[in-house]
Amino acid sequence: MNHDGQKTRRTDIPGCVSYLSNFERLWSLANVAMIARIIGDVSKADLKQALDKVRYMHPLIGSRIIFDDRNVAWLSIDAVPETVLRIVSRTSETQWLDEIRHENMMPFEREKGPMIRFIHLYSPKVSELIVFANHSICDGMSLAILIRDILICYSEPLKEAQVLYPPTTADHIPRGSLLSRLAKKAIIGYYNNQWKKRLHYLSQADYNELIAFYWCKYQSSIVLLQLGPDETFDLIARCRENGSTVGSALTAAFLAAYQDVIGPFPKKRRRITIAYDLRRHLRECVGDVFCFFAWGTTFPFSYDGRKSFWKNAQDLHVITQKKGRQARCLEHRAILF
Repeated sequence: MNHDGQKTRRTDIPGCVSYLSNFERLWSLANVAMIARIIGDVSKADLKQALDKVRYMHPLIGSRIIFDDRNVAWLSIDAVPETVLRIVSRTSETQWLDEIRHENMMPFEREKGPMIRFIHLYSPKVSELIVFANHSICDGMSLAILIRDILICYSEPLKEAQVLYPPTTADHIPRGSLLSRLAKKAIIGYYNNQWKKRLHYLSQADYNELIAFYWCKYQSSIVLLQLGPDETFDLIARCRENGSTVGSALTAAFLAAYQDVIGPFPKKRRRITIAYDLRRHLRECVGDVFCFFAWGTTFPFSYDGRKSFWKNAQDLHVITQKKGRQARCLEHRAILF
Protein backbone atom coordinates (compact mmCIF):
# COMPACT_ATOMS: atom_id res chain seq x y z
CA MET A 1 0.00 0.00 0.00
CA ASN A 2 1.23 3.51 -0.81
CA HIS A 3 1.15 5.68 2.30
CA ASP A 4 -0.50 8.63 0.60
CA GLY A 5 -3.96 7.80 1.86
CA GLN A 6 -5.34 7.04 -1.61
CA LYS A 7 -6.39 3.45 -0.96
CA THR A 8 -8.42 4.22 2.14
CA ARG A 9 -10.22 7.39 1.02
CA ARG A 10 -13.87 7.26 0.00
CA THR A 11 -14.45 9.48 -3.02
CA ASP A 12 -18.17 9.71 -2.24
CA ILE A 13 -17.46 11.21 1.21
CA PRO A 14 -16.43 14.89 0.96
CA GLY A 15 -12.98 15.57 2.36
CA CYS A 16 -12.37 11.92 3.29
CA VAL A 17 -8.86 11.42 4.66
CA SER A 18 -8.82 8.01 6.27
CA TYR A 19 -10.77 5.00 7.45
CA LEU A 20 -11.30 4.79 11.22
CA SER A 21 -10.97 1.17 12.31
CA ASN A 22 -13.07 -0.39 15.05
CA PHE A 23 -9.95 -0.60 17.22
CA GLU A 24 -9.39 3.15 16.85
CA ARG A 25 -13.07 3.79 17.57
CA LEU A 26 -12.62 2.03 20.92
CA TRP A 27 -10.28 4.82 21.95
CA SER A 28 -12.76 7.60 21.17
CA LEU A 29 -13.77 7.54 24.84
CA ALA A 30 -10.22 8.40 25.88
CA ASN A 31 -8.12 11.54 25.50
CA VAL A 32 -4.39 12.25 25.38
CA ALA A 33 -2.50 15.41 26.26
CA MET A 34 1.01 16.82 26.04
CA ILE A 35 2.47 20.06 27.35
CA ALA A 36 5.38 22.14 26.11
CA ARG A 37 6.88 24.84 28.30
CA ILE A 38 8.12 27.79 26.23
CA ILE A 39 10.62 30.34 27.54
CA GLY A 40 10.13 33.85 26.17
CA ASP A 41 7.25 35.86 24.77
CA VAL A 42 4.88 34.16 22.31
CA SER A 43 2.88 36.09 19.73
CA LYS A 44 -0.77 35.08 19.58
CA ALA A 45 -0.99 35.88 15.85
CA ASP A 46 2.18 33.93 15.02
CA LEU A 47 1.05 30.97 17.11
CA LYS A 48 -2.32 30.92 15.35
CA GLN A 49 -0.53 31.03 11.99
CA ALA A 50 1.68 28.08 13.06
CA LEU A 51 -1.41 26.07 14.11
CA ASP A 52 -3.05 26.72 10.75
CA LYS A 53 0.09 25.51 9.00
CA VAL A 54 0.38 22.25 10.97
CA ARG A 55 -3.32 21.63 10.35
CA TYR A 56 -2.47 21.67 6.64
CA MET A 57 0.52 19.37 7.22
CA HIS A 58 -1.39 16.89 9.41
CA PRO A 59 -4.99 16.59 8.12
CA LEU A 60 -6.37 14.75 11.17
CA ILE A 61 -5.92 17.90 13.25
CA GLY A 62 -8.86 19.36 11.34
CA SER A 63 -10.95 16.21 11.03
CA ARG A 64 -14.31 14.89 12.11
CA ILE A 65 -16.01 11.49 11.99
CA ILE A 66 -18.51 10.68 9.25
CA PHE A 67 -20.54 7.46 9.44
CA ASP A 68 -21.65 5.90 6.17
CA ASP A 69 -24.87 3.92 5.59
CA ARG A 70 -23.23 0.80 7.10
CA ASN A 71 -22.11 2.72 10.23
CA VAL A 72 -18.48 2.48 9.07
CA ALA A 73 -16.49 5.45 10.40
CA TRP A 74 -14.41 7.72 8.16
CA LEU A 75 -12.32 10.76 9.01
CA SER A 76 -13.09 13.82 6.92
CA ILE A 77 -11.74 17.38 6.78
CA ASP A 78 -14.87 18.72 5.07
CA ALA A 79 -16.78 21.53 6.84
CA VAL A 80 -14.74 21.32 10.05
CA PRO A 81 -14.66 24.50 12.20
CA GLU A 82 -11.48 26.46 12.87
CA THR A 83 -8.77 25.14 15.15
CA VAL A 84 -9.64 25.73 18.80
CA LEU A 85 -7.05 27.88 20.58
CA ARG A 86 -7.93 29.03 24.09
CA ILE A 87 -5.62 31.59 25.66
CA VAL A 88 -5.47 31.85 29.45
CA SER A 89 -3.34 34.11 31.63
CA ARG A 90 -0.67 32.04 33.35
CA THR A 91 -0.73 32.41 37.14
CA SER A 92 1.31 29.47 38.47
CA GLU A 93 3.74 26.66 37.63
CA THR A 94 1.05 23.99 38.13
CA GLN A 95 -1.89 25.71 36.45
CA TRP A 96 -1.66 23.33 33.50
CA LEU A 97 -2.87 20.49 35.77
CA ASP A 98 -6.19 22.28 36.36
CA GLU A 99 -6.53 23.07 32.66
CA ILE A 100 -6.15 19.39 31.72
CA ARG A 101 -8.74 18.41 34.33
CA HIS A 102 -11.09 20.98 32.82
CA GLU A 103 -10.51 19.72 29.26
CA ASN A 104 -11.12 16.11 30.29
CA MET A 105 -14.65 16.98 31.32
CA MET A 106 -15.44 18.68 27.99
CA PRO A 107 -16.45 16.01 25.43
CA PHE A 108 -15.43 16.40 21.80
CA GLU A 109 -18.17 16.79 19.20
CA ARG A 110 -16.78 13.98 17.09
CA GLU A 111 -19.12 14.40 14.11
CA LYS A 112 -18.56 18.14 14.04
CA GLY A 113 -14.85 18.40 14.88
CA PRO A 114 -12.12 19.24 15.29
CA MET A 115 -11.09 16.49 17.70
CA ILE A 116 -8.16 18.38 19.12
CA ARG A 117 -7.88 21.55 21.21
CA PHE A 118 -5.00 23.86 22.06
CA ILE A 119 -4.62 25.88 25.27
CA HIS A 120 -1.95 28.54 25.66
CA LEU A 121 -1.17 29.48 29.27
CA TYR A 122 0.41 32.83 28.52
CA SER A 123 2.79 35.13 30.35
CA PRO A 124 5.44 37.35 28.74
CA LYS A 125 8.39 35.37 30.18
CA VAL A 126 7.22 31.75 30.22
CA SER A 127 4.16 29.91 28.99
CA GLU A 128 2.76 26.42 28.43
CA LEU A 129 1.21 25.13 25.24
CA ILE A 130 -1.22 22.30 25.97
CA VAL A 131 -2.30 19.96 23.19
CA PHE A 132 -5.41 17.99 24.11
CA ALA A 133 -6.76 15.43 21.64
CA ASN A 134 -9.17 12.57 21.28
CA HIS A 135 -7.18 9.33 21.41
CA SER A 136 -8.88 7.88 18.31
CA ILE A 137 -6.93 10.23 16.00
CA CYS A 138 -3.49 10.16 17.62
CA ASP A 139 -1.08 8.59 20.09
CA GLY A 140 1.56 10.07 22.39
CA MET A 141 4.32 10.02 19.77
CA SER A 142 2.04 11.94 17.39
CA LEU A 143 1.62 14.69 19.98
CA ALA A 144 5.41 14.98 20.34
CA ILE A 145 5.73 15.25 16.55
CA LEU A 146 2.95 17.84 16.46
CA ILE A 147 4.48 20.06 19.14
CA ARG A 148 7.84 19.91 17.37
CA ASP A 149 6.20 20.94 14.07
CA ILE A 150 4.28 23.77 15.75
CA LEU A 151 7.49 25.21 17.16
CA ILE A 152 9.27 24.85 13.81
CA CYS A 153 6.40 26.56 11.96
CA TYR A 154 6.38 29.33 14.58
CA SER A 155 10.12 29.98 14.33
CA GLU A 156 10.33 29.46 10.54
CA PRO A 157 7.03 30.83 9.13
CA LEU A 158 8.31 30.90 5.53
CA LYS A 159 9.38 27.24 5.51
CA GLU A 160 7.41 25.18 2.98
CA ALA A 161 4.96 22.68 4.48
CA GLN A 162 4.25 19.21 3.09
CA VAL A 163 1.02 17.27 3.66
CA LEU A 164 1.56 13.94 5.44
CA TYR A 165 -1.49 11.74 4.93
CA PRO A 166 -1.99 9.20 7.73
CA PRO A 167 -1.47 5.50 6.97
CA THR A 168 -4.05 2.93 8.03
CA THR A 169 -3.02 1.27 11.28
CA ALA A 170 -4.69 -2.02 10.39
CA ASP A 171 -2.42 -2.43 7.35
CA HIS A 172 0.69 -2.49 9.55
CA ILE A 173 -0.17 -4.59 12.60
CA PRO A 174 1.38 -8.08 12.83
CA ARG A 175 -1.05 -10.74 11.67
CA GLY A 176 -1.70 -13.96 13.57
CA SER A 177 -1.82 -17.48 12.23
CA LEU A 178 -4.50 -18.57 9.77
CA LEU A 179 -6.29 -20.46 12.56
CA SER A 180 -6.35 -17.46 14.88
CA ARG A 181 -7.60 -15.20 12.07
CA LEU A 182 -10.41 -17.62 11.25
CA ALA A 183 -11.35 -17.87 14.93
CA LYS A 184 -11.44 -14.10 15.32
CA LYS A 185 -13.47 -13.76 12.12
CA ALA A 186 -16.00 -16.26 13.41
CA ILE A 187 -16.30 -14.50 16.78
CA ILE A 188 -16.56 -11.05 15.20
CA GLY A 189 -19.10 -12.37 12.71
CA TYR A 190 -21.23 -13.73 15.54
CA TYR A 191 -21.29 -10.42 17.40
CA ASN A 192 -21.90 -8.47 14.19
CA ASN A 193 -24.98 -10.61 13.53
CA GLN A 194 -26.19 -10.05 17.09
CA TRP A 195 -25.73 -6.31 16.67
CA LYS A 196 -27.66 -6.28 13.38
CA LYS A 197 -30.60 -7.94 15.12
CA ARG A 198 -30.62 -5.23 17.77
CA LEU A 199 -29.08 -2.07 16.33
CA HIS A 200 -27.78 0.58 18.69
CA TYR A 201 -25.55 3.55 17.96
CA LEU A 202 -23.63 5.70 20.42
CA SER A 203 -24.92 9.17 19.56
CA GLN A 204 -23.30 12.45 20.59
CA ALA A 205 -25.94 12.80 23.32
CA ASP A 206 -25.08 9.31 24.60
CA TYR A 207 -21.39 10.17 24.49
CA ASN A 208 -21.93 13.44 26.42
CA GLU A 209 -24.02 11.67 29.05
CA LEU A 210 -21.43 8.93 29.45
CA ILE A 211 -18.61 11.46 29.95
CA ALA A 212 -20.69 13.48 32.44
CA PHE A 213 -21.59 10.36 34.45
CA TYR A 214 -17.96 9.24 34.55
CA TRP A 215 -16.68 12.54 35.92
CA CYS A 216 -19.49 12.69 38.48
CA LYS A 217 -18.19 9.40 39.84
CA TYR A 218 -14.43 9.89 39.44
CA GLN A 219 -11.90 12.68 39.87
CA SER A 220 -9.12 13.43 37.41
CA SER A 221 -5.66 13.14 38.91
CA ILE A 222 -2.13 13.28 37.55
CA VAL A 223 0.98 11.87 39.20
CA LEU A 224 4.16 13.77 38.34
CA LEU A 225 7.47 11.93 38.11
CA GLN A 226 10.41 14.00 36.95
CA LEU A 227 14.03 12.88 36.66
CA GLY A 228 17.01 15.13 36.10
CA PRO A 229 19.66 14.32 33.46
CA ASP A 230 21.96 12.53 35.95
CA GLU A 231 19.06 10.54 37.41
CA THR A 232 17.94 9.54 33.92
CA PHE A 233 21.38 8.28 32.93
CA ASP A 234 21.62 6.43 36.24
CA LEU A 235 18.23 4.76 35.66
CA ILE A 236 19.24 3.62 32.16
CA ALA A 237 22.54 2.22 33.49
CA ARG A 238 20.85 0.33 36.33
CA CYS A 239 18.27 -1.14 33.97
CA ARG A 240 21.01 -2.44 31.68
CA GLU A 241 22.96 -3.86 34.60
CA ASN A 242 19.88 -5.78 35.73
CA GLY A 243 18.85 -7.15 32.33
CA SER A 244 15.86 -4.87 31.84
CA THR A 245 14.72 -1.87 29.84
CA VAL A 246 13.40 1.39 31.26
CA GLY A 247 9.91 0.48 30.01
CA SER A 248 9.91 -2.90 31.76
CA ALA A 249 11.30 -1.38 34.95
CA LEU A 250 8.67 1.38 35.05
CA THR A 251 5.87 -1.11 34.32
CA ALA A 252 7.11 -3.35 37.15
CA ALA A 253 7.26 -0.32 39.46
CA PHE A 254 3.67 0.68 38.70
CA LEU A 255 2.48 -2.91 39.24
CA ALA A 256 4.33 -3.06 42.55
CA ALA A 257 2.82 0.27 43.65
CA TYR A 258 -0.70 -0.82 42.67
CA GLN A 259 -0.32 -4.07 44.57
CA ASP A 260 1.09 -2.28 47.60
CA VAL A 261 -1.73 0.29 47.75
CA ILE A 262 -4.77 -1.62 46.47
CA GLY A 263 -3.74 -5.25 46.48
CA PRO A 264 -3.17 -7.90 43.82
CA PHE A 265 -5.36 -8.12 40.73
CA PRO A 266 -8.07 -10.80 40.79
CA LYS A 267 -6.90 -14.00 39.08
CA LYS A 268 -9.04 -13.43 35.97
CA ARG A 269 -7.63 -9.92 35.52
CA ARG A 270 -3.92 -10.63 35.89
CA ARG A 271 -3.14 -9.53 32.36
CA ILE A 272 -1.24 -6.46 31.27
CA THR A 273 -0.86 -4.70 27.93
CA ILE A 274 2.42 -3.19 26.79
CA ALA A 275 1.90 -0.49 24.19
CA TYR A 276 4.46 0.30 21.52
CA ASP A 277 4.97 2.67 18.61
CA LEU A 278 4.40 0.96 15.25
CA ARG A 279 6.69 3.48 13.53
CA ARG A 280 9.73 1.84 15.12
CA HIS A 281 8.77 -1.69 14.05
CA LEU A 282 8.14 -1.23 10.34
CA ARG A 283 10.46 -2.26 7.53
CA GLU A 284 9.55 0.85 5.58
CA CYS A 285 9.51 4.47 6.78
CA VAL A 286 6.11 6.13 6.96
CA GLY A 287 7.52 9.48 8.05
CA ASP A 288 6.52 11.63 11.01
CA VAL A 289 2.81 11.09 10.56
CA PHE A 290 0.17 12.39 12.94
CA CYS A 291 -2.35 9.61 13.58
CA PHE A 292 -3.15 6.72 15.89
CA PHE A 293 -0.20 4.49 15.07
CA ALA A 294 0.26 2.43 18.20
CA TRP A 295 -0.28 -1.21 19.01
CA GLY A 296 0.24 -3.44 22.01
CA THR A 297 0.81 -6.95 23.24
CA THR A 298 -1.26 -8.48 26.05
CA PHE A 299 -0.20 -11.34 28.28
CA PRO A 300 -0.74 -12.67 31.83
CA PHE A 301 1.61 -11.20 34.41
CA SER A 302 1.47 -10.24 38.08
CA TYR A 303 4.09 -8.74 40.35
CA ASP A 304 5.65 -11.40 42.58
CA GLY A 305 6.41 -9.94 46.01
CA ARG A 306 8.61 -12.92 46.86
CA LYS A 307 11.11 -11.83 44.22
CA SER A 308 13.24 -8.71 44.14
CA PHE A 309 12.10 -5.71 42.15
CA TRP A 310 14.79 -6.19 39.52
CA LYS A 311 13.92 -9.86 39.13
CA ASN A 312 10.30 -8.88 38.40
CA ALA A 313 11.49 -6.27 35.90
CA GLN A 314 13.77 -8.82 34.25
CA ASP A 315 10.97 -11.41 34.00
CA LEU A 316 8.73 -8.81 32.40
CA HIS A 317 11.47 -7.81 29.95
CA VAL A 318 12.02 -11.43 28.88
CA ILE A 319 8.30 -11.85 28.12
CA THR A 320 8.08 -8.61 26.12
CA GLN A 321 11.19 -9.54 24.12
CA LYS A 322 9.67 -12.94 23.32
CA LYS A 323 6.37 -11.34 22.30
CA GLY A 324 8.27 -8.90 20.09
CA ARG A 325 10.09 -11.70 18.28
CA GLN A 326 6.82 -13.57 17.77
CA ALA A 327 5.19 -10.45 16.31
CA ARG A 328 8.07 -9.94 13.88
CA CYS A 329 7.90 -13.61 12.79
CA LEU A 330 4.14 -13.36 12.21
CA GLU A 331 4.61 -10.13 10.25
CA HIS A 332 7.26 -11.84 8.09
CA ARG A 333 5.00 -14.85 7.46
CA ALA A 334 2.11 -12.57 6.56
CA ILE A 335 4.29 -10.85 3.95
CA LEU A 336 5.42 -14.22 2.51
CA PHE A 337 1.86 -15.47 2.18
